[in-house]
Amino acid sequence: MATNAGMIESVKEGDIPGLDSAAINKNGIANILSLKRVADKYPVTFDSRVERAFCVHTPDGIVKIKETSEGLYALEYLKPENKFTGVPATARTVVEEVPPQQAGPRAALVPVGTKPQEQAAFMEMVAENKSNHTKAECQRAKRARDLLWALGFPSIVDLKKIVHVNSIMDCPVTTQDVDLAEKIYGPDVASIKGKTTHKKPPPARSDIVAIPPELHAAQRDVDLCFDAMFVNQIPFLTSVSKQTPFRRADPLPSQSTKVHVQCLESLFALCEQSEHPIRSLHFDREFPRRNMVS
Repeated sequence: MATNAGMIESVKEGDIPGLDSAAINKNGIANILSLKRVADKYPVTFDSRVERAFCVHTPDGIVKIKETSEGLYALEYLKPENKFTGVPATARTVVEEVPPQQAGPRAALVPVGTKPQEQAAFMEMVAENKSNHTKAECQRAKRARDLLWALGFPSIVDLKKIVHVNSIMDCPVTTQDVDLAEKIYGPDVASIKGKTTHKKPPPARSDIVAIPPELHAAQRDVDLCFDAMFVNQIPFLTSVSKQTPFRRADPLPSQSTKVHVQCLESLFALCEQSEHPIRSLHFDREFPRRNMVS
């Protein structure tokens, strides 16, 4: 189990009469019960207008989980009136504690007698990993992890290089031991926290290339071709320049001559503003029939 205070590996469990089993730590002060697990056993009601407490309706009466001064909801289970049943609490547990610096990132609760599918999802257990190796292999992995901490948390690649070139005389750790430690304990938490930093992104810079005057003079005059087209039955006046890859499409409210002329005048004004006057216009026979030629 990983918390802000460190990590602990519990390999035993106990029974909460009337509810379910739970991991036990001899130095722990409370067990956390999920509302779902309690509601699966008994009806649970909560009405803050009456009392700030969760009422668990058991066959022996109502057990109230009241709000504490810290704002949490807790139950002093040792009191007789707070038992879910009249059966005394039983425990069949021992706890193996692992110091925070020795507990790998995958240390977690390992309940006895539970099936693998009942374990926490997406989490490998250190105890489960150790069960796949001999005691000697676990000791070698522990020795390799101790060396990693003693050297100031180098990367796994650097640690293997140090071991391989015999930088430390009479070092009992081998590169195979380093791989074994990674397999059992997983990536070292302290190494990840100390080396994972937020990198400042490079500032955004504008990179505008000026148009050479020669190119601007050569492409100054525009020979414009235009035609009508339809997109989803909506008319557009499309135009394209012969010299530069300039293409434009203007929606037309209607197909009248007046609307076409207004659209072309807007296009002429845009070209004049950009210092690219229109030298010639090219269109098919549809437009002369509408008196578009001036």
